Amino acid sequence: SGDLFTAEACVRMIQETGVDGVTVARGCIGNPWIFEEARALFAGGVLPPPPSGERQGEAIRFHWDETSGVHGDDDAPKLLRKFGIKYSEHHPRAMEVREAFIHMKSAGDFHAILGRWYDADADWPPVMRREGCGDLIAAGAE
Repeated sequence: SGDLFTAEACVRMIQETGVDGVTVARGCIGNPWIFEEARALFAGGVLPPPPSGERQGEAIRFHWDETSGVHGDDDAPKLLRKFGIKYSEHHPRAMEVREAFIHMKSAGDFHAILGRWYDADADWPPVMRREGCGDLIAAGAE
């Protein structure tokens, strides 16, 4: 278990070790699609396309709704910031989106980020699939 950040790594772990299952843990932070990708590979299929910007926005909005529902709009921005940074790794303008999440301080900031960077009608470059673990260093750390 652990250190599995892609669907391919999940399949490889089971094939190479013979275990009955794996634990994704940090691999799903900002990447909830890893589960459907792994299911597709385990079923003998191919990787589905990476999540569209619209689909990413839907997942982030759901995450926000759950977080603000439990912790309130005042605490949700600081709690969701680290997850937003991980979600941003899938965006074609990842560094700019990451910076926006780093500076998020309010519910208004969150909604502005979603509106600016996850607009379903925007003409974005192709979405990137996150490879490997992404950035495990805290934002702003050196």
